[in-house]
Amino acid sequence: RPADPLVARLVDVRNVFDARVVALDGGMRALEWQGRLLEAMVPSHFATGDRVGWCIPMAGVRLKRRDRAAEPDRENPVDGQVSECVTLGEDTTLALRVDGLAAPLWLRLSTHIAERDAIRVGTALRVCLLAEALHVMPWRDAPAE
Repeated sequence: RPADPLVARLVDVRNVFDARVVALDGGMRALEWQGRLLEAMVPSHFATGDRVGWCIPMAGVRLKRRDRAAEPDRENPVDGQVSECVTLGEDTTLALRVDGLAAPLWLRLSTHIAERDAIRVGTALRVCLLAEALHVMPWRDAPAE
């Protein structure tokens, strides 16, 4: 739970982005991120329209199983294409290029899943950003990774 994007980067959180707080029907609030609505626990001290930072650990970015329907209200589905794939023993780290983003979205999965699903550079994937893992923080301009 870093205090701001700079701290997040200092502690090596790779998935750090900015968004705007938006109001939804029924008084709920969410984040507008690159044209997508993300469900998140938005602290009450942020007002609708505020620019905020948000981060998510790689463990909160989950590969979407092809055989299950998305639950957009919980899972925040995002589509992209693998731009980097690094295997180190039992873990494979992926960089996912998402339309409209300069920086990739990073995730880690077990190597046997990457091999089973033939995931490599160029593979199109759908991932889910778990709402409970998404951390909202005050925005302060932070140097890009």
